[in-house]
Amino acid sequence: MLQNMRAHAQGWIAWLIAGVLCLAFALWGVEYYIGGNQKNLSAATVNGEEISNSQWDASYSRLQQTHPLGQQANFNPALEQQLRSQALNQLVEQTILAQAATGAGYVFSMQQVTAIVMSFPEFQVNGQFSKALFTRITQQLFKSEEAFLKDVQNSSLIIQAKTGIMSTTFALPGEVDRLLAGIHEKRSIQYINIPAAQFVEAAEVLNDDITQYYQTHQSDFMTKEAISLQYIMLSPDNAEEKVSVSEQEIAAYYQDNKDEFPNAATEKLSDANHATIEKTLKQQKVSQLLATQSEQLANLTYTNSDTLEPAANELGLKIETTPFFQREGTGALPFLTNPKILAIAFSDNVLTERNNSDVISLDDTHAIVVRVADYKPSAPRPLEEVRAEIENKLKNQVASNIARAQAEKIVASINAKIPLEEVARTNHVTWQTASDFTRENHSGLSDEIVERSFSLPAPEEDKRSAGIIAPSNGDAFVIVLNKITPTDIKAVGTKEREAAKQKMMDGMSELEYSLYVSHYISQAKVKNPK
Repeated sequence: MLQNMRAHAQGWIAWLIAGVLCLAFALWGVEYYIGGNQKNLSAATVNGEEISNSQWDASYSRLQQTHPLGQQANFNPALEQQLRSQALNQLVEQTILAQAATGAGYVFSMQQVTAIVMSFPEFQVNGQFSKALFTRITQQLFKSEEAFLKDVQNSSLIIQAKTGIMSTTFALPGEVDRLLAGIHEKRSIQYINIPAAQFVEAAEVLNDDITQYYQTHQSDFMTKEAISLQYIMLSPDNAEEKVSVSEQEIAAYYQDNKDEFPNAATEKLSDANHATIEKTLKQQKVSQLLATQSEQLANLTYTNSDTLEPAANELGLKIETTPFFQREGTGALPFLTNPKILAIAFSDNVLTERNNSDVISLDDTHAIVVRVADYKPSAPRPLEEVRAEIENKLKNQVASNIARAQAEKIVASINAKIPLEEVARTNHVTWQTASDFTRENHSGLSDEIVERSFSLPAPEEDKRSAGIIAPSNGDAFVIVLNKITPTDIKAVGTKEREAAKQKMMDGMSELEYSLYVSHYISQAKVKNPK
């Protein structure tokens, strides 16, 4: 039993531990979330069972480490809120499903949990379970050993219930036959395409139509908000102008570090060694100056939060101004493609409250402080600016309607039993043919045509089966179903039949489990005090 559960739990544990373990020591922000008395408060209550803020914070930290945009949440309050909500929802769902599994009679004892956990290599040193390693990892990921073990227990219960539900599904031979019949059934059609583009030039759009569309769809014609920043930047180039190295310093360095120079057989300093020492000392001074300036910059821009001038004057730096840019950034300046800068520029602190930003490290040698220079909120574009755009949109809509109307006219003619050749001649169209294609093998036909072809009823002896599709590009298609060729079910091999049976069972089991999950989530009583 334990071995079976361990096998089923492997995927979850691999995601939880192996995927996060390499980042465990990077969870520098965890302590912030568990400070004070907050850890004893309730984040939510599920059917009377509490989810603590500590559990929520741990779940958020893990999600932040594994989510592609997780680290941006440190600088993007909206994204942080979204991820925290997602983390809480995951906890709520896990709690509901664990409760449902327990209520259905599934049991997974803490002794079983311990046996499984001790067998995982992530907690072993030289093949033996390491209590110290286990404690360190679980405290970093879950805040406590108990929380981790409880999570493993709940997840194991959920896996038991899911396995129990999904393993009970079956497919009757008749159902498999119907699936195979649908897979191998062949259809033959004739179809015509009525391009909307041929009607665009003749389409008429009135000025009143343009005005009305503009008024009712104004949100589609808004400018994007844009911002311009003032900034001061610390850089090695700027710092290098402020440092110098004396001959005495070069000579002293040479005397103290002669072993570093293989050709230093005499007391005389060669030109090459002189240049090397000068460069080394200058780099050291630049690094020291940048560190000092960074601290001064932070203090001055925080103390004078509404201006960069005191910091610029004190440090001898120039206040620069960026061009306007939008939330997605611009390549006008390299740092304006940096997600960290973009998030801070549009943050409440900088944009709304108009404060200086904190000192932002761009790399090991460059740092920057920004503030808003100017801001352009989103606003409606003038009608005259978008008139041609609206007119073109409305003309395409009219053209699409004309194409659809012609398609309906053609179908009406077909239903009136007018020969297809005469329909084509009258409407100046050409029929195309596609024969013996299946749902899965239909080279040259769009999925939309295939789907509509297989939705048409079988043609009757004295009546054709015809239909219309209107793809998103505005064209219209008329499809006439000429023939249905059923498959010989008996000719289907055992291997394919078994594959079809398994495919059907997989789909049915996924659906059954999905309905199970939806039922218990809909019935749960969840209280969220936040």
